Amino acid sequence: MLYIDTILGAPRDGSVSLAEQQRGFDSGTAQQKSTFQAAVGGALTVATLQTLLTLSPAVGTTARVTAAIVSGGVPNTRWVYQSDGWRLDGQQALVHDVTQVTGAASTTEQTLKTYTFDALALERVRILRPQISATRSGTAEVLTLRGRFSGVQLQGSASTSGTNKQVMITSSVWSPTSGKLAVENDTIKVGGGSVFLDYVESSVNTTLAVPYTLTCQMSVGAETPTVRYVFLHGS
Repeated sequence: MLYIDTILGAPRDGSVSLAEQQRGFDSGTAQQKSTFQAAVGGALTVATLQTLLTLSPAVGTTARVTAAIVSGGVPNTRWVYQSDGWRLDGQQALVHDVTQVTGAASTTEQTLKTYTFDALALERVRILRPQISATRSGTAEVLTLRGRFSGVQLQGSASTSGTNKQVMITSSVWSPTSGKLAVENDTIKVGGGSVFLDYVESSVNTTLAVPYTLTCQMSVGAETPTVRYVFLHGS
């Protein structure tokens, strides 16, 4: 007996091929796909964080976002749906950048690295752990390393002159409320220098894409700064 399949839009005799099952699945909305995959016990796979955030499955549902949530970052992040929405499923590497970038010999503050977080990403990551490092070409000048979120300076440390050329900042970053970022620069290792930012809380529109820029500034301008590495981990 033939009947009209309302999903596939064609007459059928009751049997369904794998190709037809796939067509039926593909024709569903993102929420329908989410509900189906959760029902059969499989983790969801979506292309972007924005697509993931439209889904409201059962608590405990897991998912994989194939695109990196930070430009130039690590793809295939893992997520779990909790009582307060989607959260990263455990600690994960978001950016692992060991490409060194050297700036000019100048006293101007120079942007040497830029990464952009997807809209709402910093609200969905409970704790972001940036670890950044810079060095200078000589030993006479002071090197200042800064981290800015949407232009707002939330990280900062300066070296002194001397043989230790490296400045490193390790921080904890979180969003206490929508539209705000808090930063605790909790482990600072500098070449005998000083930390001029400790705990900072500032207004940053985390509902939009947030650029994260690393800048360097030299005190005299005869030496050059180099950003050595950038590691961003989230949980």
